[in-house]
Amino acid sequence: MVSLSPTERLERLLTNSRWASARSSLEELLARYEEFLKKTDAPEKEIVARFLDGTYGAEYLKFDTRFGDLIYEVLETIGRGNPFYRMLVV
Repeated sequence: MVSLSPTERLERLLTNSRWASARSSLEELLARYEEFLKKTDAPEKEIVARFLDGTYGAEYLKFDTRFGDLIYEVLETIGRGNPFYRMLVV
């Protein structure tokens, strides 16, 4: 698992029926990450200009909040009841 990229790890979790309860969160997480990559696939000057116009930053604040929520949901669902997950959190 450590040799996989973060997205490959999430995709691997999708193929395992053991984590079926996290499927919708995993799918949305991957979709949002793909959307983020597409939106940031531009020259740095262009991205900075988008942030400076005031609307891009607000859009990404919403994105960041939901993205963080999804990561939490996936970790909570997969880790629930696992002593190793507890050690990671604490």
